[in-house]
Formats: sequence, structure tokens, C-alpha cells
Amino acid sequence: MLYVQNATAHFTKLTEELAEHIKVIKIDVDQNQMIAARLQIQSVSTLMLFKNGQVIHKQAGVHSKAQL
Repeated sequence: MLYVQNATAHFTKLTEELAEHIKVIKIDVDQNQMIAARLQIQSVSTLMLFKNGQVIHKQAGVHSKAQL
């Protein structure tokens, strides 16, 4: 699982860099199955961007920092 750990590190660094501009919430889909179903999350990991409560972007899979 080194690839996932690497992606998590990239995401954490990006989150820190943008902390003044965004709010990041990480959800454990195994523990929050109703939320995962409501948001139609079918793949781990899934990145979703919201604006004013609406999904404006949804990206499934693990990506590099540049792709995020």
C-alpha cells in the first residue's frame, strides 16, 4: 500500500498549503456507509469538491499532487 500512503502524503501537504482557502474533511466510508451511499462514492479514494453545498468536482482513484 505504499502508493496509497504516498498519495495520502501528497494530499496532506496540499491541504496544509491551501488551509486558508479550503476546508478538508476525510470520511471513513466503512464507518459512514450512509454518507458514502448518499454521495455515491464507489471507489476509495474519492476526492469531491463542494461549493455552496453542491458537488462541483468528483475524482476517483489515487492521484499525484500535481493532478490534485
